[in-house]
Amino acid sequence: MGWKKEPNIAELTPTAVIVALERDLLLSSLSRPVGSVRGIPSPAAVPAKAGPDARAAAEVIALIRRGAFVEALTCASAKNALIVPAAIEGQAAPSPDVDGVTALYASVEAAVESAGAAAAARGTLAKAGHELCILALGVAALNAFIQANVTGPDCRDAPHCPLTPSAPAADLAASADAWNKWATRSLARDGEDVVGRCFLPQYLYLAKVLLADRCAPRAEEAFGGADVDVATATLAETRARAAKMQAKMAARATPGRVVLWPDEDIPPPSLTWWASRTHIAHQRLLSGRSPTLRRLLLGCHSLTLAWFAPGNAAPGFPTPAAIVRAATARESDGSPTPAAANAATAGLASSMSLLETALMEHEYGHVDSARALLRAAGEPIGATHEVVGEMGFRTIHQTDAKAQMVLRAECTGLCVFKRPGVTSVDEEAASDDETDEAVAEEVATQLAKKAEAEAERDATGRVVNTKSAAMNRIAIELDGLSADGAQVLIAPRLGVTRADRDDGEKAAYGAPMPAAHQALVLATAVTVRKSMADDGTRSWSVAPYHECVQTQRRSRPVLRAAAAVLSARHERERARTRERALLVMEDLVKSLESPAPSAAARIRYAYSTWFPPGAMLRKELGDHLVSLGMVGAALELFEEIELWDSLIVCLTLLGKKQAAADTIRRRLEVDPTDPKLWCALGDALDLEEHFLKALEVSEGKNARAMRSLARRAALREDWKSAAEYWSKAMKTNPLFPDGWFSCGYALLKADREEEALGAFVRCTQVDPENGQAWNNVAALNIRRQKFAAAHVALREAVKQVATSWQTWENLAMVSAKIGRFQQSARALVKVMDLTGGAKLHVATLSTLVERCKEARSGKDLDWLRKEADAEAAEAKDEQKKLAVLGGIADLALNGDDDDDDDDDVEVWEGVGGAAATGGGDAGDFADDFLDAFASDSDDETAKETAKEAHAAASESVQAEVLSRETVRLEAAVDEVLRRALGASSGERAVKDTADLWSLSADLKEARGEFLVANEARLKRVRALETSGWRKDAAAFAEYAAASLDMCRGWVRAAERAAGGTEMADARRQLAQARMHMNGVCKASAAGKFDESMGEVHEELMACMDEVTKAEEAAAR
Repeated sequence: MGWKKEPNIAELTPTAVIVALERDLLLSSLSRPVGSVRGIPSPAAVPAKAGPDARAAAEVIALIRRGAFVEALTCASAKNALIVPAAIEGQAAPSPDVDGVTALYASVEAAVESAGAAAAARGTLAKAGHELCILALGVAALNAFIQANVTGPDCRDAPHCPLTPSAPAADLAASADAWNKWATRSLARDGEDVVGRCFLPQYLYLAKVLLADRCAPRAEEAFGGADVDVATATLAETRARAAKMQAKMAARATPGRVVLWPDEDIPPPSLTWWASRTHIAHQRLLSGRSPTLRRLLLGCHSLTLAWFAPGNAAPGFPTPAAIVRAATARESDGSPTPAAANAATAGLASSMSLLETALMEHEYGHVDSARALLRAAGEPIGATHEVVGEMGFRTIHQTDAKAQMVLRAECTGLCVFKRPGVTSVDEEAASDDETDEAVAEEVATQLAKKAEAEAERDATGRVVNTKSAAMNRIAIELDGLSADGAQVLIAPRLGVTRADRDDGEKAAYGAPMPAAHQALVLATAVTVRKSMADDGTRSWSVAPYHECVQTQRRSRPVLRAAAAVLSARHERERARTRERALLVMEDLVKSLESPAPSAAARIRYAYSTWFPPGAMLRKELGDHLVSLGMVGAALELFEEIELWDSLIVCLTLLGKKQAAADTIRRRLEVDPTDPKLWCALGDALDLEEHFLKALEVSEGKNARAMRSLARRAALREDWKSAAEYWSKAMKTNPLFPDGWFSCGYALLKADREEEALGAFVRCTQVDPENGQAWNNVAALNIRRQKFAAAHVALREAVKQVATSWQTWENLAMVSAKIGRFQQSARALVKVMDLTGGAKLHVATLSTLVERCKEARSGKDLDWLRKEADAEAAEAKDEQKKLAVLGGIADLALNGDDDDDDDDDVEVWEGVGGAAATGGGDAGDFADDFLDAFASDSDDETAKETAKEAHAAASESVQAEVLSRETVRLEAAVDEVLRRALGASSGERAVKDTADLWSLSADLKEARGEFLVANEARLKRVRALETSGWRKDAAAFAEYAAASLDMCRGWVRAAERAAGGTEMADARRQLAQARMHMNGVCKASAAGKFDESMGEVHEELMACMDEVTKAEEAAAR
């Protein structure tokens, strides 16, 4: 990147000055590694040879570094860059309506383009300076918005629009409401509205104009254009396209000591990074995931990684390990060398770009990709951490140490800053070099003291919040609660003695961590939280991560606040700590309005940490109040931040639902064109006409109104209307996962099966963890005889709904259908585990036994080889998927696989012939389609053909496979039979029990265990004794077949025992067989089955003759 440590700013070349300024701007949101070059302090320090454009950029960047974001937007350099000259000279302010604000921002775009053209005419250096100045102004606008809505301190009194310097204050106030409403509605995307009250929305809109829109074409190119489906697009593929774009630009670059940018037509490299931050801030305001923003985020993050983290390393370094090695070089006094400082800066940028990309993936539900990116993010800075167990104490009165989960972390690529002149234990407590914001912190401290002294107080001396009546009410409600009343430690104190328990220093386990590593730990905590089911242990699995940050002696404000939010969520689940969690949330909300810490300190790592917007933080506080019964206090808070859905819930709990409607109607009198209010009114009164009105005022674009109409149509079972509304809603916003599932169900009910299948497939693409959607995809494919596609879907389904025995049983049946017998057997074992042996699909087990018999016979073993190859291919594909997570895909290898193509899949008729016809409710898994597996017939002609074609191959494969694959299959089948026939197998039909004994006998005989096989046949007959076979024809036929099988088995046993020591047992068994067959024949005649079932009776008599002859032969 050309960021070099120079001894004197005056000696920097003009190009190096611009590159250094861009570095300062980026590091203002992160931190400056120890030993790295200091930032350019002011415009006066910029050499004259750098030009006026560089000085203008330096002025804006210096103000940003001090946290004066609004001031940066109103300084002279900002006016010259963003406002047309006529406005500066005193032109009348724009009209205070929508036309005025539209014209104003159009003039800003025109002014930027005009100034850019003029700078380009002056040369490449001037154009670069202009681009950097525009970038800095966009960053100032974005930071100001984040300050007002996320981090604080409060800046809601800032001008609602900084672009009207000549307008009187009265005109500005008159335009505030209309312009802010215009900006808020302009921020709506894909039918998703802004949630809650948003402060200074025009600042985010300005950031979008100056940052996001300027790199949107490149982001769209990296994404792949309109032909790429956003629901199936992956970061790895987008990174591959971005890498190609980066390679083309690098090929045009001029080699030199400091390279400005690869192409004079390309803006600063960090523009895509700042644009992605703008997009993610925008996304977090919306009520749902936006596909438009997803496209732009994938493109911007991929371009950012291509520049700052190529190959998950850094420019100029082949691997992340090389960065760490270079960053650990030291001078003789122990300080980092200049090269080490540069390597640490490069590693920091690489790590944080990967981390922020992981947070973006989290925002859209791609947890696996986020996890891989976080692993990669730790490598450039040498950061590692793992959860270990250590002895410690959780409460202040605990007498014995217990095992505690503790996070042990280490970071070798970034130094911990030593505070100069400090000799106490806090000498190495700072997270990094904090010199940059020292002046801002001093100012913020003075402001905080002044605010405390001048604060309005009530009769009890409590400070009155003049900006929020709701927070005043909450403060009164929470008066008397104690944060220490729980006597539960925030983090465990490690040790084994009571002295360890009472030592506060024991809680600060581990060495001081750089702020970047703390951000990485908190992001990992989010990953752990999102990847686990809420089974009561999830919060304990997350706890070591936020406790590690909380026990750091020093940390960045936003990092400590994020850790506090996670801690409050954890403590909210425990009765002893709920009050403390509530007080923590109250303090966090109050801190958003406090002047200290400074804005410069709060913005550090604000983009690299998950922290909710202010409206969502207040909502979480309100939800906590509701859970503790303080509904009245929460009610005021929800109304103040305009969270109408939560307001309706509160009033409903109070039995005042009509009051909610009255409140919303009052707001509608002020703004009758707000679709959010019409939807809220529809929810309050449960009237569809208000949702239709929301669609009308939004010109048919409000996705929430469509979804609400669809749900109400489904409640009255108007499936045709529900399907239409869901289809329109999902066309507006295809990234709403629950919507695709509901859409598929409605389409299925409306007899639009093909479209229903497509909807369920889309649901799995948007939300791969929706196991029920995967199951429905499988069920519909089963109905369509697409067994290979059903198999793929069921394999994914069992990953998500691993406790559903129906899903495992369906997998067993489909696996057997396509020849995946090993997998089928394992699935049946899982069914037995989940049901305690009570559930078993006998037809599938019968197919598996047949395959075992074939394998033992040594004939037609080609299916064994195919199955082994298929399993190996699946394992290889899975490894490829895991390898590409967090990396760059090879686009040349990504073909268009068609999972629905069954032409190359051998279908085994042993589990199902023709598919069942008729409807069914796929929403209740695939149970209604089980009839598709009723048949148990084989195609004998196909078998004979296969035997002839593969005879030679079978001979060579048999020795290899028999010892491995066959044994595995037999072991699994044997385990299923053992559990199914065990004492704890549960209730099962008589015929099923008899069939299981028959299958057990076949398997044992194939394995040469003849005695056990005969015992199984005898137990089959005994199982059928209670079937009523003497009176029922069908039961008699079943009993006769079992008797024939048992007696002929004894005859074969006698033939094998001829002349041997077992002959006496054989004669006894033959005598029993003769008497048994005699009894069956008499029962046949008595029940007149000899007339109605002549063939069966004749076979019984023939078997009687066989037994008699065998007995006579044995007697000789």
